[in-house]
Amino acid sequence: MKKFGYVYHTFCTESKRHYIGQHVGIKFDSFYLGSGKILWRAIRKYGEDAFEVTPIKWCTSKEELNIEEIWQIARFRKRYGRRMLYNVANGGEGLSSDSWTKAMRENLRIKKRTWKPSKSTLQKQQMARDCRTIAEWKAIGKKIGLANINRRHSKKTKILMSLHNGHRRPEVAARTGVALKGRKKTAEHRTALKRSWKINYAARCNQNKKMWILRKQRYGPSGGNKCPTPEEQIKRVASICRAFAKNPEAVKKRAAKVWRIRHHLYGPSGCKP
Repeated sequence: MKKFGYVYHTFCTESKRHYIGQHVGIKFDSFYLGSGKILWRAIRKYGEDAFEVTPIKWCTSKEELNIEEIWQIARFRKRYGRRMLYNVANGGEGLSSDSWTKAMRENLRIKKRTWKPSKSTLQKQQMARDCRTIAEWKAIGKKIGLANINRRHSKKTKILMSLHNGHRRPEVAARTGVALKGRKKTAEHRTALKRSWKINYAARCNQNKKMWILRKQRYGPSGGNKCPTPEEQIKRVASICRAFAKNPEAVKKRAAKVWRIRHHLYGPSGCKP
């Protein structure tokens, strides 16, 4: 008989509860306890030593595995009761998102919007935050920052990050554009934006200054910036001239803003040291 996988039984000696699952492979893996979310919570609570796993039946195909798992879950539920099993689904393919109906998706969306943490959950969160002092939190942040200074992403990681970034995907950008089209900011919204920009201006400048110091330590005096070629300089000057011809006031405001930032970062000269 050509083996495809097996249906297994996991038993917790502490809670006396059971779990039925399926695993693909030609050999029995005694270290594989299961993949259910509730089961893994119990494993973290009681430890892996409190669980025993035994194979029930070997199968030759995926369909036979699904049928056997469904039958074994029904048999254990009838024998021990539904509450004594860690299984949530009836078996087979489980509760995949592809099998959800529109009503199930709508109910999940409503629950996510209306869900509020209980008082006990809030108390646990507060206790977790209070168990460390402000100095300890600052030390943790500093440690994380130092660990990420010399960290570089590989080309593969950068490609994956760009693909998963919603703002760069054309379908997400199209939906966002349609949703924001014709929407105007109120006067209160504009004043709040200006106020927040003024408040955070000094903080942003200090952050840029720190980043520039780190870049100099990492890449040298240039800070990792490449010097533009003569052709690139000519193109840059030409683009500035075209923009100035169209709207000179906007170019003047932009130049004044850039000069203020450079003056704050590099001193009266406004040039990099």
